[in-house]
Amino acid sequence: MKKIARAFIASAFFAVTFLGLVATVPSTVIAQSSTPPDITTQTSAPALSFKVPNPLGSNATTLTQVLANILDAIVLLLSPVIVIMLIYSGFLFVAAQGKAEELTKAKQTLMYTLIGAAIILGAKGIAMVVQNSVECLSSSTTGC
Repeated sequence: MKKIARAFIASAFFAVTFLGLVATVPSTVIAQSSTPPDITTQTSAPALSFKVPNPLGSNATTLTQVLANILDAIVLLLSPVIVIMLIYSGFLFVAAQGKAEELTKAKQTLMYTLIGAAIILGAKGIAMVVQNSVECLSSSTTGC
């Protein structure tokens, strides 16, 4: 019964978090719009027009910039997942209450979370080093 209750609480937490994130997307899109139209001078129905920002970034003109922007987006999306999983693994440690089987599960969850975080942040670091090296080699300046 306790496992079902914990599973329900965990799934409810993730569902509320996901729905909260989804609910904030329209407000952030609206907040990024330019000045609102002046409705006092309009005589007809306003035309519906809006711009969708480039998801790859406005400076994405080369393949390396596109790949860097994609990697930035992945890191940005997965960073909260890492934090949530760290909190979840801490919750598992507290809920284990000294039981060896549950402590093993909590340790594995923490280990996998840290490995995933190292992979994500390591990939970002390696990509930055490679990108800077390529830019330095392709530029005509010395002493990069």
